[in-house]
Amino acid sequence: MNECQHCGGLTFKKDKIMSGGNPELFLIPEEEMKNFFSKSIGNSLWADMCLNCGTLNRIYVSTEDLEKYKKKLRK
Repeated sequence: MNECQHCGGLTFKKDKIMSGGNPELFLIPEEEMKNFFSKSIGNSLWADMCLNCGTLNRIYVSTEDLEKYKKKLRK
């Protein structure tokens, strides 16, 4: 069962937190962000947000963008 690690809440909402063309989160180092995310609206970052406290529980990214980032890390 999903449980918020911050408050113990059990109710989450899956919500888009970043569109593919506008990377503004700091989950990836800033120097790695440039040209990382696809311009397609479909390639966006989503998260399960706790409706009790607002903490992000789980982050989702498209497989295409994840593979692209893994290749950059291997260089």
